[in-house]
Amino acid sequence: MAASRNTDLQAEKLLHLIRSSKGAYMGDLRGILGISQEEMSGLATRLKMDKSVEIKEVHRGGAFFDFMLTYRESTGMPREGPEKDGLESDDDTEPRAVHVPTAVAVWIAAATLHREHGKEESFTKDAIISKVREQELCSVSDSTIETHVTNLCVANSAASRGGSPHRKLYRTGRGMYRLYKRGERFHPSRKSGPITPKPSRIPEEYADLRKWYSEVYCSRR
Repeated sequence: MAASRNTDLQAEKLLHLIRSSKGAYMGDLRGILGISQEEMSGLATRLKMDKSVEIKEVHRGGAFFDFMLTYRESTGMPREGPEKDGLESDDDTEPRAVHVPTAVAVWIAAATLHREHGKEESFTKDAIISKVREQELCSVSDSTIETHVTNLCVANSAASRGGSPHRKLYRTGRGMYRLYKRGERFHPSRKSGPITPKPSRIPEEYADLRKWYSEVYCSRR
């Protein structure tokens, strides 16, 4: 019974946070919860009861859950407050902000760095985090981005239990990171992991990165 009350409380806090945020209708809400599998399942069920909210993804990383929530576009909820920090105003002629999952943002950032610095074989985690921030494709904390760069997306490290076994990056012997290349060795726990983002997940301005990755990057030796 205590777990059920805690789940309801967590759900109400999240729903309140989304509704009270002036940018809630422009993008996604991400966060990390230190709760059990049972509580996360209950939380997901509770949130699904609110028809205006959609759970887009949940990844298990050790004792934590990394989740993404978003408002359904069909709710017709009013946008609150004036334009601020690059958020879309009530003027529909202005471009809408684009948000993607953190793993996709990390892949796009790493691919962009490779294209911008063709002679560099790998990059520091700080360089990748900085590029993710510069491109503004996701609104998560630096610690969440760092976790993706140093663990969740790394093909040659063990996948987190219950998490998505991405094979987007490769950690070099010098503690640097680069894009993973098709055909390279990877940790057995990541055998089924995605290597590149789905085309629908990549913003139009970066759409050519998949072709560049297959035809140019993977051909490098």
